[in-house]
Amino acid sequence: MVDPNNPTPQRRLIPRPARLARPNLPPLLRSRIRVPEMALGLGLVAAGTLGSVLWAARGPSERILVAARSIPRGDVLDPSSVRWATVSGDRIVGISDPSELRGRVVIGDVDPGTPLQRALLRPVDEVGPTQAEVGLSLEAGDFPQGLAVGDRVAVVLVSAADPIGGAGTRVVALEQPAVVRSVERLEMAAGSRTNVSVLVPESSVLDIAGATSIRLARLSPATLDSTVRPSGTTGIG
Repeated sequence: MVDPNNPTPQRRLIPRPARLARPNLPPLLRSRIRVPEMALGLGLVAAGTLGSVLWAARGPSERILVAARSIPRGDVLDPSSVRWATVSGDRIVGISDPSELRGRVVIGDVDPGTPLQRALLRPVDEVGPTQAEVGLSLEAGDFPQGLAVGDRVAVVLVSAADPIGGAGTRVVALEQPAVVRSVERLEMAAGSRTNVSVLVPESSVLDIAGATSIRLARLSPATLDSTVRPSGTTGIG
């Protein structure tokens, strides 16, 4: 309609439709909407894990010798000490030849399943041309706790007072250290004693035999060449 007093026509305003608000979904429904995304993520993680396992399986594998039980320091290896195990990897460090363990002792405590390596082993000392192996029967306190095969020890000789000459107690130590070859604990009715065999210079045998009592003191271990292999091609035992 045109107003006769106002020749300019008026426009009719049409109301704009209201914007619909986003529905406020409950938390449980929102989490259900994200389930496909979570499933996709879990699937990718599982695929990556499976791929890494398959890739590792493609790597080189080798049978090596591992500890079959707990092996205390100083134990001489025997067939019951080791077992075979198959390992995979790019750099396999272990021993696959049983003859390398023949006549060897471990220089530290070894847990079950630990791969045996040359750095963990040392040869049992043999009697040299100027050496002698002597057996000592010692009481608790005459030697350090945890004494084991292969330990280097100082041998201290204690001689009682001479009843004729009147000399007092004499205490001397051998000039050269000794090496422990065996340790055996004995339980007797009178108490426990420990038999220890040591390698000493042949010239000191009489001094040891004449001592009233003997003490052992453990020394720092000597540097050994762990790459030396014992002779023989047979297995352990």
